Amino acid sequence: ADIVIEMPTVFSLSSAESFARSGVALLDRTGIVDELLFGVEEMYDEDAFFRLCKHLIDEPEDYRLSLKNELKNGVSFPVARAKAIRDSIADIPESLYSSPNNILALEYGKAVALFDSDISLRPIKRETDISAHKIREEMFRTKKHGIYIDDFTQAFGIRHWSRQKDYGDDIFKRFLHLYSYDKSLTDLIDVMENKSVTRTRISRMLFRYMLGLPSIDNCSHIDDYAPYIRVLGFKRDSDSILREMHDKAKVPIIQKIADDTGDFSDYQQQVLDEDLMAHELYRLISIQKYPYDFIKDDYAQGMVII
Repeated sequence: ADIVIEMPTVFSLSSAESFARSGVALLDRTGIVDELLFGVEEMYDEDAFFRLCKHLIDEPEDYRLSLKNELKNGVSFPVARAKAIRDSIADIPESLYSSPNNILALEYGKAVALFDSDISLRPIKRETDISAHKIREEMFRTKKHGIYIDDFTQAFGIRHWSRQKDYGDDIFKRFLHLYSYDKSLTDLIDVMENKSVTRTRISRMLFRYMLGLPSIDNCSHIDDYAPYIRVLGFKRDSDSILREMHDKAKVPIIQKIADDTGDFSDYQQQVLDEDLMAHELYRLISIQKYPYDFIKDDYAQGMVII
C-alpha cells in the first residue's frame, strides 16, 4: 500500500453498517480517493445492487414489518434481514445479500448513497478461499507469536464489576451471569453463541464493554464517522500522495498525535482518546505476554515510513 490510515476503534468494533460508513467517510474526507475496491464472493448486477441499497436505506413498510417479525422469532439480524429482503423485493438474487463480503459491499453502497459521495465502487471477485478470518483461525489454532482474544480475559475481569451497570443489553446480562474468573473469553463466547446472536457480535460487544466505548446511535453526518484521518504509515516514494491529501482533506490529518491534535473539538478528542485507550490496553497485554518486545506509547508514535 502507498499509504495506510486508521479507522477509529469505536467504528472498527461496530456492525458492518457502521464499519462501512466509517470506511467510506474516511476515504471521502481524504479528498483524493475516487474509487473503492473490495472483494466479493459473487459478482453482481450493478442495477440490482444499487436498487437493493436504496431499498435498505428507505426501509419500506413491508420490509420493516418482516424484519421485525423475524427478529421476534429469535433469529440473528443477518438471517432476519435476508428473509425480509426475500419477502419485500423477491427478484434480487439471494447471493447478493447472503455472503459476508457481499453483505459488506451492500453497506459500502449504502454509505456512498447516504453521504452523497463521489467515490465509485469496484468489486473484485475472490478467487481463493484464503481470507483474513481463516488466517486468524489458523494463527489461533497454532498459537503463533501474537495477541489473541483469550489474552484479554484478565483485562476483562478488571473492568467486570465496575462497569456492569452501564449495559442493559439482555445478551450482556446473560454473559455477566455466566462470567467467572476461571473461564476464558473463548469459553464464554462458545456458551453465548446461539441462533439469535452471532459470535462476531458477541466478540464486538465484549471489547466495546472492556474499553467503555459509547453508543454510536447519534452518528449521522459524514464527519461523525471520520472526525479525523490518522496516517499510520506510507511509502517514501509515495509522499506526493500524502502532500496532496494535506492540501485536499476535509478533516484534520494526524501524523503524530503529540503534534497534530491541539485544536481538536470535544468529539474529535473523545474518539481519539478511545483509540489511545485501545492501543494502551493492547500494549500492556503485549508487554505482559512478551516482556522483551518493546511497543511505543501511541501518543508519541509517529508514522511508519518504508
